[in-house]
Amino acid sequence: MGKLRKFNVKQLDIDNNDAKNTISITCNSTFGGYTFMKKLIPIVSLGLALTLTGFPTAYAADDEEDKGFIEEVIVTAEKRSENLLDVPVTMTAFSSQMIEELGMTNQDDLEQMVPGLQFQDEGEQSGQGTSIRGIGTRLHGETHPDLAVATYIDGIYSLGIYGVAPNMFDLERVEVARGPQGTLNGRNSIAGSISYYSTKPTDEWDLLVHTEFTNQFTQRYGVAFGGPITENISFRINGSYYEGDGAQKNIGFGEDFDAPDQKFFAPQLRFKTDRMDLNLRYTKLNDDGIPRTQVHLTNFDITSATDFLGNPNAHYLWEGPVPSVPAGCPPRTPGWQCGDIKNELNVNRSAVGGSTAERASIAFSFDINDNFTLRYNYGDTDNFSQVTRDRDLTNRVASADNPLIASDAPVPLRDEMYQTDYAYTESSHELQLVSNLDGNFNFIVGAFTYENTSEWIVPSFVFTNSWSNSFAEDVAATTSFGTCANALSFLTMIFGAASSAAEAEEMGVPGNYWYCPEGDDHNQWLSFESKGASDTDAYFINGDYQVNDQWLVSGGLRYTEDFKVQKTNGGTFIGGFGFIGSVPIEIIFDDSDPTPRNWDATIGHVSMEYTTPEDNLIYGRISTGYRAGSFNPKSDAIPTFVKEETLVNYELGMKGMFMDGRLRLTSGVFYNDFDDYQITGSIEQQGISIGGNNFSQFANSPILEFTDNIQDTKIWGAEVDFMYYVNENWRLSGFYAYLDSEIGPHKEVIRADPNAETGFWEHIDFTSGETVTSEYILPSDMTGNQLPMQPKHKFALTASYETPLTGATGGNLQLLGTYSWVDDRASDLSNLPLSTLPSYGRFDVRGTWTSPDETITATLFVQNVFDEIGLIEFLLQSTNSGAPSSGTLTDPRSFGIEVRWRPSLQHRSLAEAQVL
Repeated sequence: MGKLRKFNVKQLDIDNNDAKNTISITCNSTFGGYTFMKKLIPIVSLGLALTLTGFPTAYAADDEEDKGFIEEVIVTAEKRSENLLDVPVTMTAFSSQMIEELGMTNQDDLEQMVPGLQFQDEGEQSGQGTSIRGIGTRLHGETHPDLAVATYIDGIYSLGIYGVAPNMFDLERVEVARGPQGTLNGRNSIAGSISYYSTKPTDEWDLLVHTEFTNQFTQRYGVAFGGPITENISFRINGSYYEGDGAQKNIGFGEDFDAPDQKFFAPQLRFKTDRMDLNLRYTKLNDDGIPRTQVHLTNFDITSATDFLGNPNAHYLWEGPVPSVPAGCPPRTPGWQCGDIKNELNVNRSAVGGSTAERASIAFSFDINDNFTLRYNYGDTDNFSQVTRDRDLTNRVASADNPLIASDAPVPLRDEMYQTDYAYTESSHELQLVSNLDGNFNFIVGAFTYENTSEWIVPSFVFTNSWSNSFAEDVAATTSFGTCANALSFLTMIFGAASSAAEAEEMGVPGNYWYCPEGDDHNQWLSFESKGASDTDAYFINGDYQVNDQWLVSGGLRYTEDFKVQKTNGGTFIGGFGFIGSVPIEIIFDDSDPTPRNWDATIGHVSMEYTTPEDNLIYGRISTGYRAGSFNPKSDAIPTFVKEETLVNYELGMKGMFMDGRLRLTSGVFYNDFDDYQITGSIEQQGISIGGNNFSQFANSPILEFTDNIQDTKIWGAEVDFMYYVNENWRLSGFYAYLDSEIGPHKEVIRADPNAETGFWEHIDFTSGETVTSEYILPSDMTGNQLPMQPKHKFALTASYETPLTGATGGNLQLLGTYSWVDDRASDLSNLPLSTLPSYGRFDVRGTWTSPDETITATLFVQNVFDEIGLIEFLLQSTNSGAPSSGTLTDPRSFGIEVRWRPSLQHRSLAEAQVL
């Protein structure tokens, strides 16, 4: 109970003679059947209340001396909508007006305004994805894990965030809920959820036109238009275009990065009666632009012929600059320790991007009678993204005389490129029965089913191998083998491998065999592929009981069963083996587990709410979260598959209005206790031997990377959020968040640890066939370390000044400034100073003029005024084998202008205003 639903005010009567100074409101419900609960608040709060719900403040009372009261109508309807202050969870919400005022256009803007929220790479590398309170998901593709943070668009779950809300244009609101979710609707998520709500069609004509231009030569155009077709049918069409020359400067031969070329289209059709509401929506996004990329954050070692992993050093004797790092900074020293880092590159190959996202959704609700509403949601998504980038991350090219020798030094050239293809399809159905009973008890009962398929393919290219552009038979003819078939027979005999798919089946290793490749293009030497599918079935019930005017008790249960299958976990490899004369041989490998796996759990929550005599909320909440397991590589040394992860969340909070309604304050403290926390890392297995199903005889260390479950991991913290109206001109808002954690007993290999202890391992070299001894890094104890991407302190403060303008210009002027700050964060579990992301701040300023008739707003803005570059993600050792450390940086300073036009397409009085 709480938040205002949409309703059309038909009559507004003020009775000043009534002892309670009430306002009676006569309205027609959007969906029918309201239950009203009355609360009286001072009329001075009207402007604040309307601002919080996104209502134009122009309708607020002008007479500050009016001491009457306004009735706040709290609606309990089909959707069980509630006021933000009446929800017993920690949540941050932004109305459409707040999104526009703050200039929010992307996930980085959202991150700076929300406690505990961090965004990282969503699948191309090995970041934590989207994290809330440090709980994220390592999206490296091969394990197909469940996401810690659920993303929704119009109440429908989405596996990815790409294409969900481009440019955050024409949104009704955005909500970020922190803590375990799942007993009310949709997909269960162990960390929290982000929900985007698009503006729906209405029975009134409206038009919104938006343009934006920046000094980075980016341009945004958006148009949203809609209105009635008949008495019961309305439509809305939303389209936008976003393009730019490239915010990430490349001083090399390739083009600049972060250059969008994005087109979005979203039509909607709505059929609404007094009892039924049906909304159909389709969206399509095409993006042919160049995405941003990671940059080097350490200088190259140009004096060693091999890198620290023993691979050929692609940067040997290269004198080209690394523009992202201060000149003279020692190799393997993070650039920020030597000075300011820059979001710039120096590479010869341009990135190529091509992505599409297509979605269709149905939202249906029907009032069975005054007491029960049936609601159904359906969603279907087809998403594909492809990115090709420079892999050696240098501007080095071939000499004019020899394509295998660098032009700048007499050394072998390493010219490499990699590509990432990520695709998924998904569909979901959700059915809910929502009660609206007259008594003290109400409930929601529902069922949810979801299925998806996903694939993650990473081809790697090397253009400078001597055999890359040769026919295998031609190379074999120059050796004693004479033919590729003879060379293949010799190799399979030595390695004990199959030479055909049929032979692989007979040997009990289906999908793993060697063969002679066709053609003369072997530049793609490796392609790793991981393909999987999952199905989820869930049933949930939630109820609340109003004990009396002060006390309310609520609780919910959810049973979830997840099914997963790993269809492919392998790929292809082409190598020129030196001991057979570098004859190209292709290897097909697949380590997938074809056996379907299932996980299940029952989760729930119990909440106790107390409303004070001053109408403030104090609540306590205990909730549990669940994340299904995933797959591990095949080996007798590690668990076959990963167990489910669960946690118990304890939360205590307070929300309310203070100081005669001028201060809105929400606060909470929480403590999370994990059971079987899922963690992916490289771990040494004890008491095992080489060969068999433990390790291949060609493995260069006894280290395996897999996902394990550990105990005694804990997270705790506190958050406070406020909005304060100083006077009719000044408004302050912001938040502060404290966050800490410790990992349970755990040992793991720290990549690129400068002080690591090492061991020695004897094995057979794969390319030479000789027995060699390799040095490898031993695991380090990480027990008690802090989880990645958890700033201990994070805050944001926004100050807004508004004043009417007189004279010929007229209208209204708003000046707004926001400063946000993020504390140091560990980029991985090692918590090494070397891998700790430094704190950074961002200061944005905006000046907005609104025309006297409120149809035009024009904004001048500067984002990141002090041009402070911060780290979003840092990989102590790059995922590109042998490359220096790399990371993703925040955007440099930009400034620009944006204009919005909302023409008045029909006369609308206050009594006909639509309240949100």
